[in-house]
Amino acid sequence: MKTQIIKTYLLNKTNTKMRYIIQRITFIFLLLTFYQNNVIEGQVRNNQRKQESKNYTYTSGTSPNIDIAYALKGVKDWGYETFIANGSRVNLGGRGTFPNAYVLRQIKEFMSYVCPNATISQRATQPLSSNLFISVSYSYNYRRTIDWSTIWDFYNFKISFSFGLASPFMYEYRIPNFSVYEGDYDDTSLWNRLRVRVRVSYPKSGLPLVLPKYQTSWNESHLKKVFERSPNYIEGIYEGIDDPKIRVAMKFMNDGEPLLIYLDGYNLPKDWKEGEVKAFLTPTATSNIYKAKWLKMGKIIEDYYVIFKDGGFTLRDSDGEESSYLKTYPTAAIERSNQPSSGTGFFISSNGYIATNYHVIKNAHNIKVSGVNENYKRTYSAKVIVTDKQNDLAILKVNDHKFRTISTPYSLKFSTASVGEDVFVLGYPLISTMGLDIKLTNGLISARTGYQGDVSSYQISAPVQPGNSGGPLFDKNGYVIGIVSAKHTGVENVGYAIKSSYLKNLIDLSPNKIYLSNRNLLQHKSLPQQVKLARKAICVIIVNGE
Repeated sequence: MKTQIIKTYLLNKTNTKMRYIIQRITFIFLLLTFYQNNVIEGQVRNNQRKQESKNYTYTSGTSPNIDIAYALKGVKDWGYETFIANGSRVNLGGRGTFPNAYVLRQIKEFMSYVCPNATISQRATQPLSSNLFISVSYSYNYRRTIDWSTIWDFYNFKISFSFGLASPFMYEYRIPNFSVYEGDYDDTSLWNRLRVRVRVSYPKSGLPLVLPKYQTSWNESHLKKVFERSPNYIEGIYEGIDDPKIRVAMKFMNDGEPLLIYLDGYNLPKDWKEGEVKAFLTPTATSNIYKAKWLKMGKIIEDYYVIFKDGGFTLRDSDGEESSYLKTYPTAAIERSNQPSSGTGFFISSNGYIATNYHVIKNAHNIKVSGVNENYKRTYSAKVIVTDKQNDLAILKVNDHKFRTISTPYSLKFSTASVGEDVFVLGYPLISTMGLDIKLTNGLISARTGYQGDVSSYQISAPVQPGNSGGPLFDKNGYVIGIVSAKHTGVENVGYAIKSSYLKNLIDLSPNKIYLSNRNLLQHKSLPQQVKLARKAICVIIVNGE
């Protein structure tokens, strides 16, 4: 019987331990689940919010400004009652002069420490020597306790720093309570609390208090790469002509917001860093004139107008005072290459491959095609597949999901044409003035060599203009025998077209197989019928457009 009782006891004890272990494991599991669901997911949400934040991040701070003014905002001394150590009260009357003098002396010493070269005054209503200006305001309560000596107790101590006149940047700190013996002006209780609360750094080299920031992720090298491809001529880097000669970049952000971004020029490395917002711009009803919230050297925000014109911009304040900034990048040559341009191309396969000139798509950062099947309201994106700079040829491919297929009613002819053969050209010359309707010109093969005897080209008498480049040259049977490439300036009716055999060489070099059409629906048709069929597969190439 005794043995049975012991066994039962041990079994119950074992079950109790097991239940305890299971409960602990369950608790730990629930705790981990809570952590995963709340802490980790919260971190993920925070990261997502950071990624979805605006084009810049705001960081507050306190200022290392040059001119410092102090203003006592308010003092309460609790009815001027004196508290005796044994608990009785005696009203001695009168306002103590020591607390105010002590507080001002300690704050001055603190500000002299963090800003060694500052100019200090009791009060100021305007900057003393520059537009860098900080106002220190403070308030507190105090009472007097008499023990063996007089002790001043300070409560509800607040100190605030504001930057510039009527500046929106103000930072307030609450200082822990402290006590000081009467007459002990060297007591560092307040100084130490300021150092801890305002969080200035040791040692006192440099300027440990930092101005607030609107920081973007842009730097000069990154901006230059973008500006080299930008079609917007006011985007770029500008340098001030007047002092201080700061440099800024004009950039439209991803959401379309225009900003001026600081690059360099201020000798304040801790206050102004590359990539900070220098001005927030708002468009007006007048082109290239913006209202600006301009951050001055001390991060004081003031209203200006920014007027872009003639390779620079003018900064104008509310009083009409102006300063000028000169555009230094991109250079004029780069800007010319970034300007929107157009040419002609023609489909060589039903699945979207297009032939054109290399010079049509040179320096392109985006390519659109229009006029496919004579539809000028719809444009498609295209990319470069292969190029031949030597022979001025390029093959593109439509890479737009909206594009399906297209019929190519003509075919290429690779044998060399004879002098005197009738030819015609279809293309889109000078679309800014002549419009988007396809243009037809005709003529003859004038020579089997091109400019200065170039054997890769024909000389033709069919008139061509800028914009015809990349268009097809047809013979009278509707075969494509060349690609229009240039005209001879200063000479009437002299143009050049690259022979289609050179296009065949480039097609063979394409990384993707291009299936050319073997049928020619233009053969045995009249010229108007040939134009009607062919025009559907001839398109406008738009480079660096909107």
